[in-house]
Amino acid sequence: MPNHRPDRPLDQYPVAELPTLPPEGASGEVPAPAAPPTPAARLPAPRPEAAALDFLDPAAVRTDIPLEYGFRHEGREIRSIAVRRLTTAEVGAVIEAIPEGANYDLYDFIAAMAGLPAPVLRGLIDDDGMAVLEGARPFLPRAVAAIFSSPTSGSGAPSPSPPPAG
Repeated sequence: MPNHRPDRPLDQYPVAELPTLPPEGASGEVPAPAAPPTPAARLPAPRPEAAALDFLDPAAVRTDIPLEYGFRHEGREIRSIAVRRLTTAEVGAVIEAIPEGANYDLYDFIAAMAGLPAPVLRGLIDDDGMAVLEGARPFLPRAVAAIFSSPTSGSGAPSPSPPPAG
């Protein structure tokens, strides 16, 4: 078996003395290293199914908030905003949609509750915005309400403070 190992560096050989390369795929050819496999795009895990329930007390899960300053959005007149309690699955979806490291935004939750985009809710006239925030507050998930309730009174109670005792 002939030794194909050069006895001097390749750049010291005249081009005429260099052997021609066998055609690609010829026997005896060392296959070129395969490109590293590219990681398959991670597909999101399928979301577990959630049942659509017919709640016995609709007023406990939904309310309409009338607006003083109605508006048009996507060709539709909006004179009130209906907010409803979110299902466990919907709360999870809102949380998953928040980019890693970003702060929670109350409007992301209220948008899911109202079926309107958060920028639309931020665009409301201040009086209507406050009415929507106040009307939605009792429907917020407890954990979310706790995040956005800040103790600012001397008693440490969530704002607004209750009247002083006594």
